[in-house]
Amino acid sequence: MRECKRTVDGYRCAAPLSDKLQSEVERLTRENDSLRRQLGPGTGGTSPRTPGTVPSEEDVDRALGVMERFLRRFMNILREERPDRT
Repeated sequence: MRECKRTVDGYRCAAPLSDKLQSEVERLTRENDSLRRQLGPGTGGTSPRTPGTVPSEEDVDRALGVMERFLRRFMNILREERPDRT
């Protein structure tokens, strides 16, 4: 059995959720909303940025540091694993 609903794009049909599953989805939605409110804006450098904002110098330095370490290790792997060409 499928449940069909009218949407902007036409009709969308899906299997109806059981009551237990529906209550779990609602609980998780509430929990997610609560966690988002707790995180909130301005909770330090670890909170997600809103789209369109510029990253801080600290965020840029951290990202570049990670990339630099990655590239150094990658280049070392390439140097070590290069077969001798004769």
